[in-house]
Amino acid sequence: MDAEQLEKIRLMARLKLQVKRVMKKSVDLQALATNPDYAERVLADIEEHCVDEDMLVTVLTLREMLVPKRPPRSARVLIPGAGATTADEDDPRQHKLIRDYRYGARGGGAP
Repeated sequence: MDAEQLEKIRLMARLKLQVKRVMKKSVDLQALATNPDYAERVLADIEEHCVDEDMLVTVLTLREMLVPKRPPRSARVLIPGAGATTADEDDPRQHKLIRDYRYGARGGGAP
């Protein structure tokens, strides 16, 4: 077991005890470690109702360790015709983020 795993275990144990003491709730550590959706949901709930700075720091640290990073919704840019389709594909705001050099770098000329 490496140092990062030990740190994660220590933080999970600390969080479980803090939540039990402060919020009178129980956290399933097995699900927290293996289910990213559960971890994201539980950590968001704890963060929302947290009144203790140490517990908040623990929540934020564990979120970095346990919840996979997802790009923000505004960062997901679709390139027209790239094969990926979503409901937002026809949204003109999405297409503004992609530069169009059909008429040169300055866009001169009529379409």
